[in-house]
Amino acid sequence: MTLPVGANLPHRYMAFGDSITEGEGSTGDLGYHVPLEQRLRAHFGQAEIVNEGLSGAFSYDGANRIAGRLGRRMPAYTLVLLGTNDWNDLECRFDFPCYTHRQPPHDRPRGARRA
Repeated sequence: MTLPVGANLPHRYMAFGDSITEGEGSTGDLGYHVPLEQRLRAHFGQAEIVNEGLSGAFSYDGANRIAGRLGRRMPAYTLVLLGTNDWNDLECRFDFPCYTHRQPPHDRPRGARRA
């Protein structure tokens, strides 16, 4: 199935996530989006990756900010990489499934325990 791009920019890809997406700790702190953009250009001819990585972001952070980023960046494609910070939270490591203690209580699924 192919969906229309609509008003979105046809060769724009949005990398959306946490510090891994932002590039923190990678060679030159550039992350994966630079080599990915090079590969996309080599294959498709045109490609632009916009980086919307945010260091320290939890999944609920991403859920709260993705709509605004999609509206502002208008990508045809979006790569979402979140969850590492959720998993690295000790509360999540030892009590699965979990909802991190930084998650606002009104956003917790019904029945989820409080931190």
